[in-house]
Parts: sequence; structure tokens; C-alpha cells
Amino acid sequence: MKCRFGLHLDGQYGRQPLNQLGMSDMGPLGLLGMLETQLGLVAPSVTTAQRVVQYRDCLQQINHADRFFHQSFQADDFGTAATLLGWRDEWRLHGWRGQIGEGESRRLHDMVAVEVLAAQHLTAGLAERLSLVDEALQQRKVKINAIELLDPLDYFPLLWRRILQQLPIQEPAAFKAEGKGMLGELQRALLHKPTGKIQPLIWQDDGTVQLVRSETSLLATRWLAETISSTGDVLYVATADAARVDSFLGAAAHPNQGLSEVSAFRPALQLLPLLLELLWQPLNVHALIQFLTHPICPVRGRIRRKLATLQGDYPGVGGPRWDEALNEIMFDAGDQQQEALDAIALWVNHERFDPESGAPLSFVLERTQQLSAYFTQLPARANPALTQAYAAGKSQCEAFAQNLQGLMDQGIDKLKARQLEQLAAQATARGSDHPLRVAQVGAQSCITHPAAVVTSHQVVVWGPLEAPALPSAWPWSASEIIALREMGCDLPGVDIRLQQVATQWLRPLMAAKDKLILVLPPGEKESHPVLQLVSAYLKGAPVTRLETLLTQSQQTSLKLNQLRHTPLPGRQRWWHLPEDVNVQQEQDYSFSQLEKQIFNPYHWLLTQGAKLRSGSLRAVSHEVRLKGLLAHSLIDRFYQQADALHQSEAQFQNWFAHEFDQLMQQEGAVFLMPGRRMELENLRQSLALAMKELRSLMQRSAITQVETEKTLAGQFQGGPLKGYADMVLSKDDQTRAIVDIKWSGKKHREKLETNRHLQLALYAELIRQRTGQWPQVAYFMVRQGQLLACDDAWFKGIHRVKQSKDAKDENTAQLWQRFLSTWTWRQAQFKAGRYEVVLEESEAPDSVAPEDGLPREVMNQEYNDCKRLAGWEADA
Repeated sequence: MKCRFGLHLDGQYGRQPLNQLGMSDMGPLGLLGMLETQLGLVAPSVTTAQRVVQYRDCLQQINHADRFFHQSFQADDFGTAATLLGWRDEWRLHGWRGQIGEGESRRLHDMVAVEVLAAQHLTAGLAERLSLVDEALQQRKVKINAIELLDPLDYFPLLWRRILQQLPIQEPAAFKAEGKGMLGELQRALLHKPTGKIQPLIWQDDGTVQLVRSETSLLATRWLAETISSTGDVLYVATADAARVDSFLGAAAHPNQGLSEVSAFRPALQLLPLLLELLWQPLNVHALIQFLTHPICPVRGRIRRKLATLQGDYPGVGGPRWDEALNEIMFDAGDQQQEALDAIALWVNHERFDPESGAPLSFVLERTQQLSAYFTQLPARANPALTQAYAAGKSQCEAFAQNLQGLMDQGIDKLKARQLEQLAAQATARGSDHPLRVAQVGAQSCITHPAAVVTSHQVVVWGPLEAPALPSAWPWSASEIIALREMGCDLPGVDIRLQQVATQWLRPLMAAKDKLILVLPPGEKESHPVLQLVSAYLKGAPVTRLETLLTQSQQTSLKLNQLRHTPLPGRQRWWHLPEDVNVQQEQDYSFSQLEKQIFNPYHWLLTQGAKLRSGSLRAVSHEVRLKGLLAHSLIDRFYQQADALHQSEAQFQNWFAHEFDQLMQQEGAVFLMPGRRMELENLRQSLALAMKELRSLMQRSAITQVETEKTLAGQFQGGPLKGYADMVLSKDDQTRAIVDIKWSGKKHREKLETNRHLQLALYAELIRQRTGQWPQVAYFMVRQGQLLACDDAWFKGIHRVKQSKDAKDENTAQLWQRFLSTWTWRQAQFKAGRYEVVLEESEAPDSVAPEDGLPREVMNQEYNDCKRLAGWEADA
């Protein structure tokens, strides 16, 4: 067997398939695995996360105030363990044997102290595996006839050099200038690069070297995809935008290169971190919504959608609204009620812990194992992508569970939030590939590291060539490095590592036979050092703009079709429906529907007529709306008590202190989250003052009955009419008032001043139909703790809202009649198939209601989820 061996060949595909046997390209992991197999040294695999847990225990055992890592370990034990384990493994790979001379730095002596324990308890890593292979090779042979090195032997760490020296290795062949014309001259110049000043070459425009640049990386990757798919023997040296190139290849029905971005945020890998976020008090509402709306979730779809919707308006767990949602879920579940309840108790409504005290590892382990079991239950007809996603999720859970068990075996029974988060991140490792992005038949040769060049190719395409990450200096002092070298640790200096990288960068340039294409990054980004070197030799070489290249007529194979600009549809004041289109009217009218019908008909047409709905993404309601909902709930809870109107101040204070805290847990948990303490206390004070004023108003006005969240029903000329009044107040004389609770806003006072309080008028009409009398109407502004009403005789001790001249001394009954006139006017337009788009004022006759109708009103577009469907203005 023969193989090519290079430092960066693992996972690379840099050659065309050959019709031969017994020849392989291998990187360090590939060759190590083969050697272990032939030598009988295969051992159970162990993850880096498991070794970090083991190394953390070693650090813990010797930790005290004088250790150099003490403070870091106290603040971040897993992060410190991972860093120091990285140091230790790097030293071992370069020959360190766990010893150090006398009189060296405290850091080195502390690392030796840790190594004494690590040698006994730490699972073998790469260095230990290489040492075992080195020893075995001295006794046994392997079936390898030749190993062709792609990198010089001295580029490899010391342990690898010891192994390779026992194998039939062939030193790397010298670079050859196989290119033609300008390309060949450039290659020869690079081979004989002088140590002093570079002598520029005379530019030849023979097509063998092409430098291109795009104004955007998006267009560059589009052009790269076209070039790769239309060229014969091409080697693509992929860079940061490689995944986007693959997207363009797939979109154009070309074979994918399998250039997936490895990510720790694939959907299946997000569940475990979300579940860990839900372990803590206070409840992380945003994490709960993300969990319930996640495309992969152990809670059934109907259940989680119901709970996610509830969290949007009433974030929290428990309470009357939570119980109401559970009752609806039980009704829908049928004979699976117990299963639904168990799922909610397991994944949502479970015990939570103080993040500073920590969560019991036994509890966390049990939940992790349950999540792992969920990933074993693939949905019916699961496609390969979903199968791979579930496998990645299960692997993550198993690695995390192993780490938890390892910590429990060490006697640790609790971990804090930060520790569990880091442990999960280490179990996730680098993440997973895109499940739908794999190399397909017909894919070209492709590498992601310039040192992975294996053979020459007709064309080499490299780019966009942005500045790469360079080797950084070792994190140890010069004296420490010298001490390590004296103990056999052959650490290369940063200058040697930089020289090695610079040599590797030349390989793609030397691999081209007919053409070299270098794609420059957009102008605002720093260029790769290779471009700087090439530019020094090829002074005056033109850089072609891709925007120009893609529109040249002679570039037929790469030309993109130029699309004719089509403007977005503009706004029209009126929409006209065909005669054969009938829009179904409402079966039960509500205020929100009627308001859209008369003030913005197109909005009603889209939401009620066409049944358009907003997307399924859920989020906590806007802060003002959420505060208003909390005020409604608190007032409702208070006046549901039989003695609410007769409680003393002390009784109320006791009730408020308990009920406010409970309400926040059940419906306002977002205000309990870290960083929102001031908002919570401001809300507490605002609600306390508002309820104090409300109770005083009830006493002053001799209110004898308070009904909250009152359901109202009746009729109007369009059909059934319904509504829900926040508060209906009654006195002994059988007179009533409707109070609508609002958090804040000047517009409500203006509505009363101009007699445009249509919602209150609608509810008042429903009361009138039931009692024969028009009730009083008012707004209660919670934030200001103030009642707004036009009648200070019924509501005692308030500052009456005076009507303006625009109100024409009309009352609520006359406002209702104006509404009916406007509604009839709109219905005539609807019957003719005409629906007005009202996004701004208009003086057009068709837009003006009858004289006895309501004045024009442009609704707040922040609440119009169909705004963009109305068309675009010329300057929008």
C-alpha cells in the first residue's frame, strides 16, 4: 500500500479519482487510525469534552491559593481546564515527558504537579496514542510500502517525526514550474525567490494568469460557481465564502462540492442548550418561547403552539390563564390527555433552581437522557437530512451525559448555570455539517487549505483571497519555552511557523498548468499575503471587474442575463374586486373588525376576507401592551373577590404584596429576568398607585357592583355584535358605567374631547340593548392613575374631560348613530367591489364619509400587519 501524507489532508479532496488500488491520501488522523488498526492498538474513542472533565478533576485536587491558575479556576473551572489541557497536549505532542528542571517558573512546576495526576487519570489523547504507535513500530511492521510526504519532515511535531522515521517515507518532491507563458514565469520566479528586493516581471496578457475583483462577495461567489462548473480539470481552493459557492452550484443544478459550514447552531443541536436555559429561576421567557416554537421539539405541535401563544401575551407558568390553556389542550388531546400532561410537566412546568446555587446533576442527567431518547424516535418517513440531524442531537446528548456522569463519579452533585453552559458547549464541539450539503457525483477537486494540494491541475481557482489567520506567538514566556526545550519539548518558534505557512501558500500557485485565477476580496477587506506577493511580481497586471466580465458578449459561457428593472407595485387609493368575487361578511362582529371596515377597508379585506395571518414566529408582546395586560389581570383578580369593595387599606396592601409577586411569576415573568429589576419596581409602584386611586374612586362614587372582563352581546343592522368590557360599574339606582382600562396614551383623552370613543360607544350600545339605558363611559389610565370621563356627576372627584367644538355637544348615542351611517356607506362601497386603502389623509370625495357619519381617521400603522401589501410609494 502507498499513501500521500500531509499535515492538512484530513477531510480534503484535492485530486480527481484515479483508476487504481492501494493508493490513499491521508492526514494525521487518517494515518494514525490506519497504524493503530494494523498494530492492534484501537481503543474506545473519547471526546475532548470528556478529557476536559477529567483534567478539571486533576486541577481541582491540587488547587489552592498559591497555584498560578487558582483565580481563573475559581471563575471558570471548565474554561481553565480546557485551556491548560490544550497546553499540556501541545507540549506532549512536541516531546514533553511531564518533567521540568529545578528553579523554573511556578507555572511550569504547577503543570508538572497536575501531570502527576493526569498520567494516572486522564484518558489518552493524540500524544499518548502516537507514543504507543511509536513503541509498537519498534516491535512490529505495518503493510505500507511507501509514504510520500507532502510536507518536509521537520514541519511535523516531534512525535510524528519519530513515527515517520520508522516508516518507508519519501521526502516531498520539489515544486516544478509546469505553467505556460506568464504563469510559468511567475512560478519560476516564486521558486527562485530572492532574499532581497523582488524584480518585477514583464506582464504578458496571455490569459494564463487572471486577477478578478468584485464589489461584493456575493457576486464573486456567484462567478466562482459558474467558473468551477464550466471548467474541465479545475482545483478550487475554497475560502470563507465556500458554502455560498455551493449554494449557487446547487441553485444552478450543478453538482455540490460538499462545502458546508460546520455550525454548533444546527436546529437539533439547539435543544440541549435551550433545556439548560429553562432550568433556572427566574424563568427565561425568551428561551421558553424558542423551545416551544423550535422545529424539532419533544412537545407535540398543538400543545406547544398553544403554550407559545400564551407566552406571547402572558409570559409565565401557572395561574388562571395557564389553567385555561391546559383545559383547552386536554379537550383537544382526547384519549391522550395524560401523555399531554406528562409532556408539559417534563419539558415546561418542572422544578427550577437558583443559578448561583446550581442544579442537581442527577436531575440534569435524567433530562439529558430523556432528550437523548427522544432523538432515537425518528418521525415516520424521515428524510436523510432529518435522520442526520437527529443523530447529531443524540450524539451531543450522549457526550453531555457522559460528562455529567464523570462529574458525579468525582463526587460533584451540583453545577452552576455557567458551568453547565460550558459543559454543553464542549459536548457540542465544532457542531455539525449542513445535512443537505454533501459532495455529489461530478464535483470538482476542492480543498479548503492551500497546503492540501496533491497534484497539478489544468486550472486553479483560489478566492476570495481575504487575509487569513496567522500563527500567533506561544502563550508562554521565552524562559519557559527554553526550559521546555531543555526537557525535550521541541516547540518551533513563531518565525519558523510563519515560514512554514508561507511555503504552504505557494502550493496552489505551483499546481496550475494552464491557468491561475485569483479572486481578490472587495476593496474594503484586507488581502491575503499571497496577493501581495503576486502583485509585487506582476506590477501592472490588470484586475478585471467581475461586473464588467459578466456582461461582455464574448463571455457567453459565463454571461448572466441582464434583467429588466421592474418597480414594486405602487399604492392605489382604491382596490376594485371583480364582480364574480364575493367577500363573506362576519358571522359575529367585534370592535376590531368594525374599526377596520370603516377606517381602513383594505386591512379588513385582507385579514378577514382573504384570511391572511401573520407568521407563526412568537415573541413577548410589546412592553406597553404587556403592562396593560398585567394591569387588566391584577384589577380583574382584585374585583373577583366578594369583599373587594369593602376591604380596608391594610387588607388591600397584604393582598397586593402577595398577588403582584404571584402575577409576575404567572403572567409577567419577563420582568423578573436579570437586568429588569428597575422596570419591575416601577411597574409595582405604578400598579399600586393606580389601584389605590381606583379603590378611592369606587368609594367616592358609591359603586355597589364591579364586573370585570364582562362579556357583552347584541345585534346591529349588520348582524350579531359582541364585545368584552374591561369593567362594568353599577350603583344602587341601577345606573351603569363602562370603563376601558388603558396603560397610557394621549389619544384616549382626545377621543373623549371630540366624541370619537367608538369602542366605548359600541359597548355602551350593547348595555343599552340589555338595560334600556345608555351607560356612562370612561377610560382609566393606569400609568397616570387617572379616570377620564366627560361626566363628573356620576364619577365623583375627577377632573372632567371637556368636549371640544368638534364634538358639537353630541353624546355617546349620537356617536353610535354616526357609526351606523358610516358603516352603511362603507357597505355600499363593498357591494360595488370597492375597498379603500387608507394610509394617509385624503380630501377626495369618495374618501369623505356622509355628513352624518364619522370624521376621517387614519389608524396607527404600527398595528397594521398588512401595511406592505398596500403597495410602495415612489420614495419608499
